Amino acid sequence: MAADTNIHRALAGRDGSGRYFTFRNRLAPHPGIDSVCLYMIKDGGSIPVDLSWNCLGWQGGLLLIVSLFAGLRGAFSTFSRIKCVLFGLFGTLLVNIFRMSLIAIGIYYVNSLAAQIVHDYFAAFLTLIWLIFFWWFSYSYVLEENITH
Repeated sequence: MAADTNIHRALAGRDGSGRYFTFRNRLAPHPGIDSVCLYMIKDGGSIPVDLSWNCLGWQGGLLLIVSLFAGLRGAFSTFSRIKCVLFGLFGTLLVNIFRMSLIAIGIYYVNSLAAQIVHDYFAAFLTLIWLIFFWWFSYSYVLEENITH
């Protein structure tokens, strides 16, 4: 706790607003636990936000991979398949970063209950909306049919 108090004192004096984001890795005391804690400092107090392996969006990545196996079965060129996979991976990463940021902003400005509702319900909906957009965009603009004569 002394280290946390020192962090708060060091950050609170920068501009007086008391609004900062700091990271603290919880792996050091317990090597078997893979959780990282993000502390958001607001008005001299800290608000912990735990990021565990289950909150990082692996379900969206799994849905993307399954949909790639199904969606890339057509006669598409190899280069357009590679573009499609890279676009899907990059887009899924950005959606997950946006989702985690939205939850942290909800904790900071509203409360943890609102962020929990966003975490449990809106996050899955956002992933499905991303996949629908991804496949529409890929079939419309990215994937090219393999033309062999």
